[in-house]
Amino acid sequence: MAPLGARLAGGSTPALDGFGVDSEHGRMRDVLLGDPATFRWLGIENATYSALVRDTLRRGHRFDRERALAQHGEMVGAFRDAGVAVHLLDAREELAYGVYTRDSSVMTPWGAIVCQLANPRRRGEYASCLDFYAGAGIPVYDMVTAATSRAATSRSSRPAPRSSATRASAARRSAPARWAAGSRPRAGTSATRPSMSSTSIST
Repeated sequence: MAPLGARLAGGSTPALDGFGVDSEHGRMRDVLLGDPATFRWLGIENATYSALVRDTLRRGHRFDRERALAQHGEMVGAFRDAGVAVHLLDAREELAYGVYTRDSSVMTPWGAIVCQLANPRRRGEYASCLDFYAGAGIPVYDMVTAATSRAATSRSSRPAPRSSATRASAARRSAPARWAAGSRPRAGTSATRPSMSSTSIST
């Protein structure tokens, strides 16, 4: 089983050979998505926690579940057509928004960081992430426990390139790099976060 809390207290945690990401550019090889089987729109019950929900209610928009599922299927198909291996978190009835894997964890060069979301309706999403990483043999670098954190806002201004090719590639980029949940960089490449509802696992 992959270790929990793989981060070395004194620093110098070794980078992973299998999975890992150091920036948002390059060829994606694996991506982590949520199974949309239990996805549902949390309207008025989620309005306290989401300005987007409040705006949607104000505008009178209605959620079309069949259309949402079809769009998710198209996204999965696009990844697979591009040769990306798609991994799915198990659907859980109590986790309506578990499909948004960009929030619940983030990948680094040293392993995954599992986040704790502020929205009470999403607090349990960490469990699905831990199950996946353990089953996939991907070390969990660390877990957010003393506060809340959302992976979609994670950012690294200094990637950790592993070769002269990646160092040269990183030097040409002026924008800060984001860590998406799981990408495996190869020489001259790095990871891409593909969409707001997915996390890349390897490039």
